[in-house]
Amino acid sequence: HISRRQLSRILITHYGMNFRQKLQKTRMDYAAWLLATTNRQVSDIGQEVGYSSEAAFFKLFKRAFGMTPKAYRSAKAGEKKHV
Repeated sequence: HISRRQLSRILITHYGMNFRQKLQKTRMDYAAWLLATTNRQVSDIGQEVGYSSEAAFFKLFKRAFGMTPKAYRSAKAGEKKHV
């Protein structure tokens, strides 16, 4: 039972970002984990983390990680081979 403003202040204090930014970061981090640890389709992962549009998911993922979801998966698979 707190106001939107109070929630916003708490998030900014603890995470340095507002609710929308924190939600997007959480979604992207979970998507990255799924890409690295599963063989699920990229479109399925995008839907699971809350994006109905595959194009929107790709755009936001690339903004967050500097590469497409498929490239991220390939890079993580390459890291596992070198460990």
